[in-house]
Amino acid sequence: MVTDEVKPFFTIIMACHNASRYIEEAIQSVLNQTIDDWELVVCDDASSDGSFEIASRFSLMDTRIKVFRLDTNRGVGYARNRAVEKATGKWLAILDSDDVFYPEKLQRQYEIITRACSELVLVGSAVRQLHTASGNGQKFIYPVESALLKKALRYGGAFPANSSIVIEAKIFRLAGGYNERFLQSEDRDLFFRIARWGEFTSAPEVLVKYTVKPYSEYEKDFGGYPRKVYSVAAHICERLRILGHSDPSADDHSFESLLSRINATYDKSGAKKARIISLRFRQLRLSSDWAGLVRILLFEPRNLVIFLYHRWCSNKLERLVVKAMIDRNKLQS
Repeated sequence: MVTDEVKPFFTIIMACHNASRYIEEAIQSVLNQTIDDWELVVCDDASSDGSFEIASRFSLMDTRIKVFRLDTNRGVGYARNRAVEKATGKWLAILDSDDVFYPEKLQRQYEIITRACSELVLVGSAVRQLHTASGNGQKFIYPVESALLKKALRYGGAFPANSSIVIEAKIFRLAGGYNERFLQSEDRDLFFRIARWGEFTSAPEVLVKYTVKPYSEYEKDFGGYPRKVYSVAAHICERLRILGHSDPSADDHSFESLLSRINATYDKSGAKKARIISLRFRQLRLSSDWAGLVRILLFEPRNLVIFLYHRWCSNKLERLVVKAMIDRNKLQS
């Protein structure tokens, strides 16, 4: 039995799948922390590129690092939940295997936690996004006030990146952990549920280097659905919970029905094309391809209109599906 005296303050949770290009730097960034009161739990999600072997070498050098692997690829939410089962820390720090902690990251968040009110359950930080294709970066700073962070979360605004987040372990478990049905946007779904348990804040300092993958990575399908469908699903499930309706993410059949309905509405409403154009603009901006941006504005002005339509379109999509789900519930009751 592990006693309170030997429990670390932080357990860093890392899910890894074919990240051999990045994982060594990620783990080294944990070893470089200015605070020693941590353990690192790495769950390798059936990698085939040597990621598990790289992580295992670190575990031989430092007993605070625990590494295990899954036999089959189950998704990031499943892998993180399995890592949390082995965690003994009072707070959980999330670190994606392609991101990097700056040396003072955990120390700074420890100071915030120990000085804050007892209702604090989640702490993020400012981040520097790094575009893998160009090497260019951009700094993102988030609100410090809990109300503003929760508002940003609810309305799809700027919210601290996943690898900047630390969550009180007790609250993570009370909230039910990651919903493993979400193959993407599992973090947003979790944060919605954690928001009921206490207050949020974010450190204004840049404490994480966050990797932005190429445009093509964002258009991959997961379980037959694009990333955006899961993001909209997380918002819809939260809206339905607030309105007192049953949560479609609570069982496989209802969740599959929800994803299918969103995907059909996604195509029909024009949101899919708007999303693609929005990602093109984002990638060009982050890679500082100003010539590419000018070319689109001058020779593809229709795309600019679609880009501006994107934000409104996502909200419209959410409203359409929520209305359909509520109407269905009324018919069933």
